[in-house]
Amino acid sequence: MFKDWNTYFDDRTPPMLDLLRKLVEFESPSHDKPRVDALGRFVQAQMSDRRANLRRYLLPPWATS
Repeated sequence: MFKDWNTYFDDRTPPMLDLLRKLVEFESPSHDKPRVDALGRFVQAQMSDRRANLRRYLLPPWATS
C-alpha cells in the first residue's frame, strides 16, 4: 500500500495528462467510422503498452450506418 500518495501521483501526473490531452484532441465524431476505429486502435495500443488485457468487438460496416 502506498503511504505517500502525493509522490506517487506527482511522478505520474505528466504522462497521465499527456495521454488525456491526446485522447481529447483525437478527432472521432460518432458518425465517422474510420476515425472512431482509429481512436479504438489508439486506445488498444495504449492499453497494450501498459499490459492491460482488452478485447475489441468489431462491427461490420453495415451495422454502423
